[in-house]
Amino acid sequence: MIISLIVIFILFMLDQGSKYLTEINLAEGEVREAIPGFLKITKIYNTGAGWGMLDNATWLLVIISAIATVVLAYFVMQNNWKKEKFKSFIMCLLFAGCVGNLYDRLVSVLPFTKAARPGVVDMIKWSWFDWFTSSLHLGTTIFNVADFFLVTGLVLLILYLIVTEVRVYVKSKSRK
Repeated sequence: MIISLIVIFILFMLDQGSKYLTEINLAEGEVREAIPGFLKITKIYNTGAGWGMLDNATWLLVIISAIATVVLAYFVMQNNWKKEKFKSFIMCLLFAGCVGNLYDRLVSVLPFTKAARPGVVDMIKWSWFDWFTSSLHLGTTIFNVADFFLVTGLVLLILYLIVTEVRVYVKSKSRK
């Protein structure tokens, strides 16, 4: 459990640190090119989910994120780093991403928070990814480190589950 807590803490701090650096170094809407033609850093406040879905539905997203955090906490507590390092890391990625965005959403809606933000801080804009999203009529995509953890974690979890099922299937066929 201690390994999971350390990994989650490091990931959470990477997310919050990137948001803090964005907050203090960029004006809202300002764009800086980090890697020409590939990566831009900007600052926007997102009050919804990806691609403008559920805009201004912060409380609904707080509730959904809180439920997801509780469910993921259960799976993180099941982590067995000795036997399943990869799966344990995936669960930590998902949990840290969920908690990172939940924290931002809470900060943006609770009136007594000193560091109030008008929404979740998004800052990463991959220029090459805009071609893909615009071809699907989704517009541009700007996200944060927590979103990256969540998407990466979900992709890795799907791959992990597929590989695990294939191994079980192959093992069952070889016994016959």
